[in-house]
Amino acid sequence: MRPSPQPPAHRRATRIAAGLTGSALLLVTGAVATAPAAPAAPPSRSEPQVADLVDAKLRNQQLAWKTCKFPDLPKATADRLLATPGLQCATVTVPRDWYRAKDGNTITVEISRVRAKDPAKRRGIMLINPGGPGGSGLGWSAAMQQRSPDVGAVYDTIGFDPRGVGQSTRLVCTYDANASTQAEAAKKYADGCLNNPLTPFITTRQTNLDMDFIRHLLGEPKMNYIGYSYGTWLGGSYAATFPSKTDRFILDSSVDMSTGTLERTWDLQPGTRDRQFQDMMLPYLARHDDKYKMGTTSMDARRKFEQAGGFDNYFNLLFGANTVIQAMYSTDQYEAAGAILSALSNRDAGTEREDFRLPYGTKAQQRVPVALAEVRENLATMDISDQARKTANANLDQALTEYRTASKAVAEGTPNLKQEDGAFEAIRCQDGQWTTDLNVWEQKLTDGFKRAPLTGMLQSIPACAFWPAQEKGFPELKDKDIPGVLFLQSEFDAATAYEGAEASMKKFKKSKSVLIDNEGSHGVFPYGTECVDKPALTWLVDGQLPARRSTGCVGVPLPGEIYTYNVGGTINPAGKMKGFKMESEELKQANELVAQLRREAGIPDVPGDDATTAQASAAALPKR
Repeated sequence: MRPSPQPPAHRRATRIAAGLTGSALLLVTGAVATAPAAPAAPPSRSEPQVADLVDAKLRNQQLAWKTCKFPDLPKATADRLLATPGLQCATVTVPRDWYRAKDGNTITVEISRVRAKDPAKRRGIMLINPGGPGGSGLGWSAAMQQRSPDVGAVYDTIGFDPRGVGQSTRLVCTYDANASTQAEAAKKYADGCLNNPLTPFITTRQTNLDMDFIRHLLGEPKMNYIGYSYGTWLGGSYAATFPSKTDRFILDSSVDMSTGTLERTWDLQPGTRDRQFQDMMLPYLARHDDKYKMGTTSMDARRKFEQAGGFDNYFNLLFGANTVIQAMYSTDQYEAAGAILSALSNRDAGTEREDFRLPYGTKAQQRVPVALAEVRENLATMDISDQARKTANANLDQALTEYRTASKAVAEGTPNLKQEDGAFEAIRCQDGQWTTDLNVWEQKLTDGFKRAPLTGMLQSIPACAFWPAQEKGFPELKDKDIPGVLFLQSEFDAATAYEGAEASMKKFKKSKSVLIDNEGSHGVFPYGTECVDKPALTWLVDGQLPARRSTGCVGVPLPGEIYTYNVGGTINPAGKMKGFKMESEELKQANELVAQLRREAGIPDVPGDDATTAQASAAALPKR
């Protein structure tokens, strides 16, 4: 769960001039009252002193700055980042295990830096983490300079690949991929990862200590930080662990830090995805029925898609879910998502659902080229922008490549696969103990299948059900020690639910927040409106948090629109949310419609348990 490092940030920067409703205009142009930040607490006796934990060789290491390389990024993105003046990279050697920091075992963490553009106003370093967990952040020193010159003027921006990730010492999990049930597949994955001796040390707590060691080596007394998605957990944990070193922090699109583990954040996702789909995306399609031919109401659009099989038709799932869910991360892509939904719905699927009962079987593989041709033909004649058509077709190409790869793996029965992003599961499973009772997980999956019928099927029993935690969970927060932080959150965020972010804001009692009404994007700073960006920059540059606990802002119009339409609840200028529910009345109606269509089609009211079906569902998710 992380935003892309590709600049610029959003359509917002280029569309601020789009027309807004009167109330929206008042919110955007209104002045934001600020309050001076409380000074950070002095070091407590329990606060780790990283320089004292390591031996002299590590403590006194000199960083050798070099030219950066981004081999894992698309060439165009890498070239843009490398064009950033002053971009440098270095390798930091850290203890493999900070709890035994002098045992002689070390790993490396790759960092990048772009120095502040205005040395006279420089106020320190700014670490950035894009989320994941397990997301590469090495390019973000350059990306933040391009996204927000105001930040780049006063901070040395620091990107880094956390331990286990990218160009740092990487965690690779090799596991037996032959499994007949979801539980068996999850356990084999967990067992494979746990066999790697590096795995126990890939946790947020260990990364927090790496971060503070980077601060020490750079000679800085304080840490400033912007974290997106899981990066909010990482940054919040750092603030709880090192309150005296914590300066100006922004936590953007927050996970739930109130429960001690990351489990609830993932539990909420089926509901939040279905909510955004029904209550925000489909109303957008309905407002543009001349383009999408899906009906003039959101229920019309849902009925048309579900009558074409919805995501119960595995062709639709494998070749449509990627685009739809990507649009839930960035509403800039609503036009492309609408085009895919329309192209899938306005065709004769025939026996397709039956053909794809075995997603990688012979009938399915024979059907794929025929169905894809129909979808592409629909896209070719649709009245959409060239960029939306390009995005939709590129996502179809990617889905086809992944489908062919998965089909080959299923046919060959590949016994061992390397999972390059092992840090994702290691971090989320090891930061605090997840539920291990399989009966509980089976009930969660059944509930998700019924209450979130669009995307609940994308869930499966997680490896975390078989994975012992290495840490006790999110660190204890002591109110008197924790400095203020600024939260940024969109209303319809489908990856990190508003409800989870709200719980985190309550946990950080000195925090302030900026809440964006009628917005669904995940990772918003910089947003491109004064209402959102001014309090963020006033905090980062001037050190003043908003005077009010919460500030409400109106989201910008969706692609091709000049007005912001009210959907879901309402956030007033004082940041008070009213009328926002996980399950709106219309979403309940949509769920009843899907249940009826499933009964008519003879689809069981419980999700499938076979590993191949789970693989198909996982393949449909965007790779983030």
